[in-house]
Amino acid sequence: MRVDFKFFSETWKNEFYYNDFLYKYFESRVDQIPYLLLHFDMITKNSLGFGEKAFRYFWYLILDEIKSTRNACKFLEIGVYKGSILSLATLIGENIGLDVSTFGVTPLNSTGDKYSQYPECDYFDAIWNTFKRFGLSTHKLEIIKGLSTDADVIGKVIAKGAYNVVYIDGGHDYDTVTKDINLAHVVLCPGGYMVLDDSSWLLKIGTFQGHYEVSRAAMDFFTSNEDYRHLFACGHNRVWQKVR
Repeated sequence: MRVDFKFFSETWKNEFYYNDFLYKYFESRVDQIPYLLLHFDMITKNSLGFGEKAFRYFWYLILDEIKSTRNACKFLEIGVYKGSILSLATLIGENIGLDVSTFGVTPLNSTGDKYSQYPECDYFDAIWNTFKRFGLSTHKLEIIKGLSTDADVIGKVIAKGAYNVVYIDGGHDYDTVTKDINLAHVVLCPGGYMVLDDSSWLLKIGTFQGHYEVSRAAMDFFTSNEDYRHLFACGHNRVWQKVR
């Protein structure tokens, strides 16, 4: 609900009690929205993603806020696993009347980093099947194959024009995250939202905080950056709005 987006954006504070309250409240809201709970259960039971239950409401709030000012949304995910977040964005869009076009950057293989290892599988097929599990069309889903640091991939991402949301969940080392943030900054439209996964290491968070290098890259980019306003954190996910 937009009142929740406004409330948490205006009142968020980096305190254990606040972050715990927000996280538990978001979990409780997922229980009250059947399609969000279904998505969480389906993804979890079939090992199709790593996102926590509370994150479903986190994404709901962001997309519902976009719906308050426009009817369409371009959603970019840098670092796709099996399509959990891209399918969630599409599912939320269908339920709130927001026309969501999704774009995902992925090498479509098990390439990982020192923090994460992934199983061998047909990732293209896995992404498409995740959409099909929820009866979602892939008509407005586009996969950009390759690493986000590859020049040709960067060119393709930029060529698609400005995005309303950029979600960064690719490599977790400092240099890669920094490059992904800088790319996101270039393609994110004013008023859009940049979300970083695994970026709450430096916050007072009682649940999994993510990784130090991701959090440090975020701190170095966003601290004293007047182009962005930090809104709130939910576990190891954080969201900033591009104000200009």
